[in-house]
Amino acid sequence: MASMDIKIQDHGTVVDGKKQRIMCNHCEKVVSGYSRLKCHLGGIRGDVVPCIKVPADVKEAFGKEVRAKKKGNLTRDVGKLSPPNLPTRRTWSCVSSSTELSVPESFEPSEDENEKRARTGASSRNGGRSFPLNPCTPSVTTKQYSLSTDAQKAIGKFFYETGLDFTASSVRSFHRMMNASTENLHTIDGIPSSEDLKGWILQEVYKEVHADVQSIRESWASTGCSILLDGWQDSRGRNLLHILAACPRGTVYIQSVDITGFDRNISFMLLLLDGVIDDVGVENVLQIVTYTTSPWMAETGKRFMEQHGTVFWTVSDSLCIKLMLERIGRREDVHDTLVKAKTITSFVHSDFFVLKLMRDLTSVHDLVFPSKFNFLIPFLTLENLFVERKNIQKLFCSTFWETSKLASTLEGRKVAKLVADDSFWEGANQVLHATMPLVRGLELLSKNDVPKIAYIYETMDQVKEKIEKNFEGKESCYQPVWDDIDYIWNNYLHSPLHAAGYLLNPYFRYADGFSDDSEVRSGIDACFARLSGNYDRVCSQLLHYEMGDGAFHQGISCALKKSPGSNMYCLHYYGSPLTTKLNMML
Repeated sequence: MASMDIKIQDHGTVVDGKKQRIMCNHCEKVVSGYSRLKCHLGGIRGDVVPCIKVPADVKEAFGKEVRAKKKGNLTRDVGKLSPPNLPTRRTWSCVSSSTELSVPESFEPSEDENEKRARTGASSRNGGRSFPLNPCTPSVTTKQYSLSTDAQKAIGKFFYETGLDFTASSVRSFHRMMNASTENLHTIDGIPSSEDLKGWILQEVYKEVHADVQSIRESWASTGCSILLDGWQDSRGRNLLHILAACPRGTVYIQSVDITGFDRNISFMLLLLDGVIDDVGVENVLQIVTYTTSPWMAETGKRFMEQHGTVFWTVSDSLCIKLMLERIGRREDVHDTLVKAKTITSFVHSDFFVLKLMRDLTSVHDLVFPSKFNFLIPFLTLENLFVERKNIQKLFCSTFWETSKLASTLEGRKVAKLVADDSFWEGANQVLHATMPLVRGLELLSKNDVPKIAYIYETMDQVKEKIEKNFEGKESCYQPVWDDIDYIWNNYLHSPLHAAGYLLNPYFRYADGFSDDSEVRSGIDACFARLSGNYDRVCSQLLHYEMGDGAFHQGISCALKKSPGSNMYCLHYYGSPLTTKLNMML
C-alpha cells in the first residue's frame, strides 16, 4: 500500500475540534493534532507513544512519511545556516581568510601534523579532539602540559563524589576551565574522557578505596570500633537499616538491610547483629550505637549485652539531644515563641520585595539558618531573628513597608505587631537561654576531630552549667530545663563509657574543676569489669595514672600541651598497658 493511498483522516476520529484532539481508531489513544497522530501510527517516538495495534503496512507508510519530512526540514534548516560563500570547516583557517586548503578524503596526518595536534592539546583519551585556548589564536603559541596520572585520578574522584555525568569531561567549557588553571599559558593534554572515567580511572580509584578500607579494618585490632546503626523509611515505605563501623582511622560501610516486617522482631535483630559481630570480630567492638529509643530496640540492646559481655549499647548522641530539645519545646511558652518566629520568617520569605529589603537592612541573606540537623533549624533561626531584631523592626517601620499593600493585609498587620512586641523578643531570649547550649554542644560533638566518647560527659555538664548561668542562677528558670535534659540522659544517653572517657581524658582529669563523683567512679568500674580480664591489675594502673607517675608522666605532659581533640592516645603510645582497647577508643 503506497503512502499516497493512505489518508490520516481514515485512522483518527476528532473528539474535540477546538483543541484539535484526535483519537486513534486502532488503540483509542487521544493525541493533539494529525501530525502527532502520524507519529503515533508510524512508531516515531518523542512527542507520543507508538500505537501497538496499528497494521504493519499503515505503520510503515506513516513512518516513512514522518521521517522524510523531518529529513527535509533538517536539510532546509542547515542550508539556511550555511551561506555558500563561506569555506567549509576543513578548508577554513583563522590566520588567513583568503586561503583555502584542499584536503583529500584519504588524508593521513604526517609526523609534523601529529606534533602540531599535540601542541593544541589533542589527546587519544579525549577522542583526538583539540580544544585550543582561543579558536582564533594560533595554537602553536601555547605549550602543551600533560596531566599526571594522579591528577587524572583526582579529576575522576571529583566526578565520582559529585555524581556528575561523565560526558561533562568532554564539554568545551570544562577544558577551558582546566586551561585557565594554568593562566592560559598551556593547553592541558590528558584530560580524562568519559571512557577513562568509566574505565581505568574507576578501576584505580576502586583499588585505592579497597586498600583504605582494608587498612581501617586492620586497625580495629588496636583501636577497636563502634558499630553504628542508622535506620529510616524510604519513599516506598520500606524500613531500611545502614550498618557502619567507626574508629579513629575512619568509618567503614558494613551492609544495608531491608528490615520491613522485622523492625520490631528482637530475635531477627539479634541474629542480624550476631552476623555483624562475626564479621568485625567481637574483640574489636567496643559499643553499638543505635538510632532509636523504641522499647523493642532497648530490649534488643539489653539481650545483646547479656550475650556479649564486652560490648556496650547506647543511643546516638544527636538523637538524644534532639529528644532533649523536643521535651523543652513542648513547654507552652517555648512552643508559642517558636511558632511566632516561624510566622515572621515565613512572611518575610514569601514576598520578594520584603525579602530584598530585609537583606538590605540586615547582615544575613536568609532568616532561616541552615543545619545538617533539621531539628536544630528552628532554634538557629530564632537566634538569627533575635540578633537582627533591631533591623527587622526598622523594616516594619520603614516608608516602603507603610506604603506597601502588604501593610494593610491581615497577615501583614499581624507580623508587624508581632515584631514590635517586646514580650515576644523577651520570650525569644528565654528560649535561647534554655536551648542554645544544647545546640552548641551538639555542634562540638559533631566535629570530626573530637572523640565523642571522651567528650560527651563533660559536654553535657558544661551545657547544664551554661543554662544555669544564662538564667543567672534562678532555680525556678533553669531547673525545669535540667529535668528535661536529665530525663533523656539517665534513660537513653548515659553509658559507663562516657564516665570512663571523662576520667581517662588527661585534658579533663588534670584540669581545674574535675568532677570526681560517684557517677564517674561507678562508670569506670563498670567499664573495667566488662573489658578487662585482670581487674586488680587495671585498678593498680589507674591509681598510677591518676597520680601521674611512672610511664604516665610523659604521656600526660604531652596530652596537656595539645588541644582537647588530639590527646586521647598518648597514654597507650607512652608504654602504658592501661586497658589498651578502651583507651585507644577513647
